[in-house]
Amino acid sequence: MDTKEYGKVIAKNLKRIAYEHQKTQADIARELNLTQSTVSSWMLGTRIPRMDKIDMLCNYFNCSRVEIMEENPTIHRELVSDEERDLLRLFRALSVEGRAEALERIAEMSESKRWSRKKEELKSSVS
Repeated sequence: MDTKEYGKVIAKNLKRIAYEHQKTQADIARELNLTQSTVSSWMLGTRIPRMDKIDMLCNYFNCSRVEIMEENPTIHRELVSDEERDLLRLFRALSVEGRAEALERIAEMSESKRWSRKKEELKSSVS
C-alpha cells in the first residue's frame, strides 16, 4: 500500500470513529490542542498523522491503533469488550511504575480463588 492509499485508509477510519463519538473536526482540534487544518488534512487523507498523534487519537477516542491504521479494523474491534477498552485506557494513563504495580495486582487477583473465574465459566465465555 502506498502512502496515498494509506492516508485514505486512516482518513476513512478517523471519519468513522469521529462520527461514532459525535465529534467534529473542530471538537477534535480544540480538545487535543491541534490546528483545525491539521485535523482536516488527516480527515481528507492528504497528510498522515505521526505515531505520537495516532497514540493521542487512540487515547482520545479510546480505541486501538488498529482501528485507526488498518483497512478493515472492525474485525479486531469485536474482539475487545468496552470494559477491556476502559481497562486499557486507564492502564495507558499510568506511569511505568504504575503499570508494573497494576500488572502485579492483576496477577495476584487472577491467582486468588475469590477473584478468578471458574474454568467452566471461562470455557463458556470463549465459545
